[in-house]
Amino acid sequence: MLVQSALLQIFIFFTVLAVAVAPPPSIALESTKPGCQSRCGNLEIPYPFGIGSNCSMNLHPYFNISCNTSFNPPKPYLLVISPHHIYNYEVVNISETQIYVKNSKAQLSMACYGKGYDNKTWRSPLVMEFSNSPYTLSDAN
Repeated sequence: MLVQSALLQIFIFFTVLAVAVAPPPSIALESTKPGCQSRCGNLEIPYPFGIGSNCSMNLHPYFNISCNTSFNPPKPYLLVISPHHIYNYEVVNISETQIYVKNSKAQLSMACYGKGYDNKTWRSPLVMEFSNSPYTLSDAN
């Protein structure tokens, strides 16, 4: 009986210990750094992203969001520098695991075409390049 009581106490001790040190069930995006703008237009910009200097994660400039206030409401943009070009992608949503962007200029160039050399119809290719960045493209959406 003494052994069973001791085993029960040990079991209860480790159960309480496991509950006390268990991580939270889900880890949400952190809020904006203190003193930094939290929104651009209708979109909340959570850390590691940030608007302005010293507001995003310092490891990489790819987390810095610029807020273009010439639109109503303002629009957030993500700058991506590739080996051949600099792209400004409009940010349409940020979730825990993904950032959704669109390239308005590339979409427009696909929709607008005309006569090229030798009177042939010409279309420019849709380009969204993320080489040398921490981002990858997904076909989820």
